[in-house]
Amino acid sequence: MKTLFVSIAVIGAVLAPAMAQGAATSSFSLTLAGSDGPTEIRIAISGDRSEYVIRANGPIGSVLSCKNPPDDTHELRCPASQISAFTVRGRGGNDTLTVADGVSVSVFGFGGDGFDDLSGGANADKLVGGEGGG
Repeated sequence: MKTLFVSIAVIGAVLAPAMAQGAATSSFSLTLAGSDGPTEIRIAISGDRSEYVIRANGPIGSVLSCKNPPDDTHELRCPASQISAFTVRGRGGNDTLTVADGVSVSVFGFGGDGFDDLSGGANADKLVGGEGGG
């Protein structure tokens, strides 16, 4: 499994060493990282189940086969067959992570500091809040 990192707000992508060395791309884990402010991320599956649809309250950059729809940088669409898992790191702020029931891969959600609202889908997700705000 390869890992891919996408940051919300200021977008960057970091590929796992195997991909950087030219290994074949079959599936990868997509990591989404928020900012120190409130981050909102929703992960769902398209109606025909061919794509994962990620919506955020900040721009998400296209990376590998995951692309933004025309004129919408707050949405990212990834071929479902190429995603093996999601990791979401909310960082600081009052973050919201919502995973739709139709998402069939595991999601690892880490809220970070702040009052976070983390909701998993139908799969075995791991959701970890952080230290609450004062």
